[in-house]
Amino acid sequence: MLNVVRVLAKPWVVAGVGSVTAYVLYKKNKDTGQRLREAKLELIEQQRTIDRLRAELGRERHRRIEGGASY
Repeated sequence: MLNVVRVLAKPWVVAGVGSVTAYVLYKKNKDTGQRLREAKLELIEQQRTIDRLRAELGRERHRRIEGGASY
């Protein structure tokens, strides 16, 4: 146990562990950011599909109303 404390007390060991920890957190956050961007793009695509379908439905309703009014 005392040897572990001596090793961890050395500044270069602490700096190395800190660097590795920072790199791991950086990679994790980078991967999370990428997944968030992909999810955002997918949601935008889904919203465009919903908007397109709503527009088609609105046009169809309008055609039915216009067709019914001419009789």
